Amino acid sequence: MLGRRRGFTLIEFLVVITLLSVLLSLGVPALSTYMANVRLRTAAEKVLADLQTARAEAIRLNSNSSPFFPTETPANIVITSSVTDSSGGNDLVFTPFGGTTLVAPAVYSFTNPVAGACHADGGPIRCLNVFITTGGGARLCDPGLTAAQKAAGDTRACP
Repeated sequence: MLGRRRGFTLIEFLVVITLLSVLLSLGVPALSTYMANVRLRTAAEKVLADLQTARAEAIRLNSNSSPFFPTETPANIVITSSVTDSSGGNDLVFTPFGGTTLVAPAVYSFTNPVAGACHADGGPIRCLNVFITTGGGARLCDPGLTAAQKAAGDTRACP
């Protein structure tokens, strides 16, 4: 029984460590891109939920209601807005009938410039928009869809 040994040799151990390090080095960039996309989607969905809540409150209370947006956004997320209401201001107000005081549809755009360019510009990040109609409807859309996807009727397309 002297010829039978248990365990791993040093060479086997080094081969396994080398394979694991190669796999990790390939996976970490994909994971960081995935996490940046998740943070951006979470921020956009939070704003969408806040808009829908404000609209529901305006209808429920039969009075005007403005959405409350937190002053802090997740790390590196940039939100730009095209909101212009009928009084010329930048306040979004939902009316008791569920409509808005907007003069034209509005868009909140979400980007993460630190993580990279938007997919529409050839980058790895799926930038998103929250589109608000003058009638009060709000939905999430992806401005990075191709023309073929839009023509096929993809529901994620921005108007």
